[in-house]
Amino acid sequence: MERTAWTDERLDDLAQRMDAGFDRVDGEIRDLRTEMHGGFQEVNRRFDGQSAELRSEIGALGGELRSEIGDLGGELRSEIGGLGGELRSEIGALGGELRSEIGGLGAELRAAMETQGAQLRGEMDALRQTILRVGGGMMIGLVGVIAAVLVRGV
Repeated sequence: MERTAWTDERLDDLAQRMDAGFDRVDGEIRDLRTEMHGGFQEVNRRFDGQSAELRSEIGALGGELRSEIGDLGGELRSEIGGLGGELRSEIGALGGELRSEIGGLGAELRAAMETQGAQLRGEMDALRQTILRVGGGMMIGLVGVIAAVLVRGV
């Protein structure tokens, strides 16, 4: 492997070539920046023109929409007013029917409760009599057992 020695002249030549390369790259970067700046300005001009057109169109459409919405709002108010009267009439009729049905159900419920109450009172009286009979019989039997124990035990 052969090695070339670096002399001052060779180092100066390398430095000059590097400086020239950097100068060339700096120039290209400046040119690119100038070109990009011009492109951005063109885009901004186009955007400004188009946004002004859009604003104008939106303004015109907004006025038309407001007018249409106003017309529709009037129509809807009229329809709702008519339907409101019909609904009030129907609700009134249904309310009367419900009151009548509830009144009838209340009467049926009272009658059923009276019948059930009477049956329950009868069943309670029968249970009370059964308890007295069974309890009385048990007391008599218990007295008999106690007497028998006392008699035998004495």
